[in-house]
Amino acid sequence: MPLKPKTIQIEKVPETGDTETWANFNKRLNDLANQGYNVSCATDRYILLSRKPVAIRREE
Repeated sequence: MPLKPKTIQIEKVPETGDTETWANFNKRLNDLANQGYNVSCATDRYILLSRKPVAIRREE
């Protein structure tokens, strides 16, 4: 059974209560979700996201 590598993305949670900073952070997370990333783990400081590679279609 071959191992399938995952792509991992780590995002740091903003420390400020600034509304604009949180809006930009939310937009970044939504962009990553649209790219196929899923939250693997979350703490109060970091969010770890991962995605499985897309199957490669080979034409002969």
